[in-house]
Amino acid sequence: MLMKHAMIKYALAAVCALLFAGALFGAPFAMRVSADEIQHVAKVEEIEYSTFEEALTAWTNDSTLMLLENIEVETTVEVTESKTLDLNQHTLTLKSEASAMKVSSGTLTVKNGTITGGNASQGGGIYVDVLGELTLENCTVSGNTAPQGGGVFVTGTLTLVGDTVVENNTDGNGNASNIFLSPRNKILLNNFTGRAGVTVISESEPFADIGEGDTGTFFSDDKKFVTEDGKLKTAPLDTVTAVYENEGKVFPSTPLEELKQFITVSGVNVNGIAYTKQLTFELSGTLAVGTSAITVTATGEGGETAQTEVSVEVSKPTLQAIEVVAPELQPKVYFDSPLSSLTGEGGYTFKGIYDDGSRKFLSAGTGEDEYTLEGDFTKRTEGKTTVTVRAGSVTQTFEVEVSKYALSLSQADIQEIMTLEGEPVSPRAFAPTLPAGLDVIAVAKEGALSALPPGVYEVKISFAVTDAENYEEVTTQFTTHLTVLRKALSATAGKEGSCSVEKEGGLLPAWSLSAEEITNAVTVNIEGSLEAHAVYELTLEEGGMAVEEPGPLTVRLTLEEDLKGEDVTLYLLRADGSLVKVDATREENDLLFTADSLAHARYVVAVETASQVYLILSIVFGVACVLGAAAVITYLAVKRKRGK
Repeated sequence: MLMKHAMIKYALAAVCALLFAGALFGAPFAMRVSADEIQHVAKVEEIEYSTFEEALTAWTNDSTLMLLENIEVETTVEVTESKTLDLNQHTLTLKSEASAMKVSSGTLTVKNGTITGGNASQGGGIYVDVLGELTLENCTVSGNTAPQGGGVFVTGTLTLVGDTVVENNTDGNGNASNIFLSPRNKILLNNFTGRAGVTVISESEPFADIGEGDTGTFFSDDKKFVTEDGKLKTAPLDTVTAVYENEGKVFPSTPLEELKQFITVSGVNVNGIAYTKQLTFELSGTLAVGTSAITVTATGEGGETAQTEVSVEVSKPTLQAIEVVAPELQPKVYFDSPLSSLTGEGGYTFKGIYDDGSRKFLSAGTGEDEYTLEGDFTKRTEGKTTVTVRAGSVTQTFEVEVSKYALSLSQADIQEIMTLEGEPVSPRAFAPTLPAGLDVIAVAKEGALSALPPGVYEVKISFAVTDAENYEEVTTQFTTHLTVLRKALSATAGKEGSCSVEKEGGLLPAWSLSAEEITNAVTVNIEGSLEAHAVYELTLEEGGMAVEEPGPLTVRLTLEEDLKGEDVTLYLLRADGSLVKVDATREENDLLFTADSLAHARYVVAVETASQVYLILSIVFGVACVLGAAAVITYLAVKRKRGK
């Protein structure tokens, strides 16, 4: 049993020894095999090389170097012959500050991969000298840096083939720097379908001839430009801003064109940077008092437009002065004319001159753009006075000629007048519409106007100016008539009676009164106790003819002396013999009554008869006696009764 265990131990020890020996002697072999598998990083034609440097050494004229993996190099790969670099979908990265590749002369074709990491002053990715030719085929140049040609710097020849991309290269400051193309150079294209950024010195010459199969796109590294048909073109205007700065006044009438000088316009192109080409702009909108929004329409070099607005403070025009516009013929004004007579039809007009340069006629009133006149035609020197026109706080004066009244009178202006005898006559009554500055001188043919007996008189009228400052002298003389009316007419009626007639306003001097007692010539029948004492016929006549309707007359009829103390009644005796009682007033021995006409008017004075008076007295006496007897009997009866 022990023997068996010992054998097992020896067997295990042997196995371990074998394993250790295998590990010790087999490791180098394994390591060598692995090293042989990863050392081929590139190949030239059909020969593979373990280092890129070995491959570069074997890379000769007209040969192709193909990467077998991503390569990082420390120095620039320079080409002076005709060679092809097939990146084989790998990346060539430069780890030093130099161009990744430089084509000094000859021809280089780079295809099927990416070149990145270069950092130089020119051509960060690839530098193509004047004698060099570079073809990029289905490859990408990206992530390289240089102030000029961060991706590719070309002074020789550059051809882009297929899906080649040159972008995301910078100048070190974050700005795009992809392909730098020297003047007069062109990028050759062969079914270019990729994308490439360009920096071109000449804007006038095309940088590429684009054929039908070249569907790729170019973009400008300088954002001031865009590319179009293989040429640079100023990047179109996208948005615009405008700044308005004006310390002066703007008015509703200000032309918009004048505001351009106060507006600064700047634009941003479609690439988001300032538009550097010349911008033209136009203004549109309406200026109104207050704040007005004016549209600014800017136009870029290519005709593209963009709009913005500026706010303009618009002031109301302020009146600065007043211009007096005199008519060809000044209107006639007089000392008592209203000021408004200056501005009637064909008169003065007034223009306002405003601080916006406008001029417009002012209207009468009290508003800001209206005028009022101030002045006094009665105050003048040598026939002239000063008038002030005022609008708001602005005034202007002008001189006005004040005319004198030149009175033009005619016979039609003169009146014939009547007056009552004994009353004074005013000469102005002959021309009642004359102004205060003119007096009338009136002289009757027989002399002075006062104390003239009733009659019709011829009067001569002349005028005298009493206000020579306002009126011109008038020398014309006219003729008219003055009628002096009678106050009353009287006539004797019978032996002792008389009659007089008065009329309100007076009686014409040609009238006369006739009074005749005709008691014995007429028969009067009066019922009752009255009897006709006297009958008078009164007639108011002119030239022997009765005046039919002279108007209300006041008649005073004086009775005979024997009727004093007697009650009398007055009647009007009509032509048919009927009597109409007249309402008359008794004043001592006069009867006063009113008559509308005295054309052979007959009046009856009636009194009570004596028998009638006696009868009345008898009746009164009888009644008194009866009453007295009754009183005595009543007294005695009462006394007797008391005596009992």
